[in-house]
Amino acid sequence: MRPSSIVSHHFRSRRPDLIHHYLTEAYGTRGMRIRGGGGFRLSHRRLNAGSFRVDRVAQSGDLRIDVEQLDSVVVCQSTSSMVSRISEGELHPSAPVTCS
Repeated sequence: MRPSSIVSHHFRSRRPDLIHHYLTEAYGTRGMRIRGGGGFRLSHRRLNAGSFRVDRVAQSGDLRIDVEQLDSVVVCQSTSSMVSRISEGELHPSAPVTCS
């Protein structure tokens, strides 16, 4: 069995339409909504090793992204933002801590 090569990709934009298109393609999500108070900024780096990938995301202070259910496991570590999820209709916010 031949090992997969690691592919690196970097995306950066301040345009909500491009951010929406990129994230929809990157995560295969539908029903994505992007909101914010203007001044959008998103930087997304991905290392793709085939069976898994590692993403690093930096965004503006007021960029909110809502997505429908993902068909994958998401593990994140937030250092200066808030990440929340809804499970069975209940909101589960997380402060800047490691979440899964």
